[in-house]
Amino acid sequence: MMRRYFILVFLLVFLVPASAQTFHTKLLQSIAERLNLTEQLCDTTLTQVTTSEGRMLNVRFDGGQVFHLGIPLFSNEMRTLMPSPIYDYLEQALLDRLYHASDNTLSLQKIKFYCGSWQSLETIRPTDICNISNLEGKQYVVSWIRDSEEITSLTIPVNYELLANSSRREMEESFARDLKTHRSSLTTHLPPPDEGQLVSYGKDSLLMLQGQSYLRPFITRNTYYKMQSVTEREDTIAYEETLPVLVADRRFPQETMANLLLTSNSDCQLELEMQRSDYRRETIRVSLKQWLSFCQKEGCTPYFAFEDVYGEQAAGMVIMHNAAKGYDHLLYLECPLSTLDSGHPLMAGKLYLYLPNNNISNLFAETPASRSLPKIFTKP
Repeated sequence: MMRRYFILVFLLVFLVPASAQTFHTKLLQSIAERLNLTEQLCDTTLTQVTTSEGRMLNVRFDGGQVFHLGIPLFSNEMRTLMPSPIYDYLEQALLDRLYHASDNTLSLQKIKFYCGSWQSLETIRPTDICNISNLEGKQYVVSWIRDSEEITSLTIPVNYELLANSSRREMEESFARDLKTHRSSLTTHLPPPDEGQLVSYGKDSLLMLQGQSYLRPFITRNTYYKMQSVTEREDTIAYEETLPVLVADRRFPQETMANLLLTSNSDCQLELEMQRSDYRRETIRVSLKQWLSFCQKEGCTPYFAFEDVYGEQAAGMVIMHNAAKGYDHLLYLECPLSTLDSGHPLMAGKLYLYLPNNNISNLFAETPASRSLPKIFTKP
């Protein structure tokens, strides 16, 4: 009996794969299955795989998942120096076109050729000169030049579902799943800015590091400081130095919330109620650094707007803006005033994912610049 038990354990452990390969989207899984690539893709160290016809395909893994499969069109140097969602999209689109790897023909129809065709795109080599431009956030223009002659030129709409080769619902599912397991690479203690970069803010001698704004003057990347004596150490010698320090004070809820939500200088927690496009809701709890790091990995830039103080709660909003892919994440937050002094508050919020940029623009289109954020948390 014991011998049979050990044989069974041996079979389970050594003869059955520990887990099947996972894919970031259903389309990637479909492509891999149709091209019989699933066995090769078990090796997550690969950067290329080979079809049965001998064609080399680019592959990229992230967290053990297959994130990309496509026919090489761009050099590794270009991908590194000029990040863009165009690379994965076009390489996968050409793969789809050549091998009919999916039934997603509508996506391919969005590509408009102005020079050349799908046939000329097949001849592109990663060593060819490539130029990519984004026209006012509405469309990408991509062209290739060889021997001083343009061989292919095309346009692609800036649409997040199109560029991701996925649907909003599937992207929401992936976001929730991947955020929970994401490990932040952000540093908690940021070096102080140069005093010459700071301007007087007019509130109890506070200083402001002015950042960019988005859509309206009150939606910004501004952060706030005060001059404070700090003990510095050099080898075994300790000395006092006056340096700008991030404001963390319940007397200044707007400034403190901005600092918390735009920097990684806090270990606070976020309780996020995700409002999905299919009307389902899911609540997840992650660290602020985890949230910031994950969104930055997606290519997002955070902007903050303060709403108001309601009793003992401060309320505001963060927009995670992704210009390259044409979407925004919108997060409405409340935070107890009593925890702002600690620098480690628990913030609760409602999160709306993958909203088209023009939807967010319309949300604030009729808001006068002199007003603050439209009231979200006000109770009737």
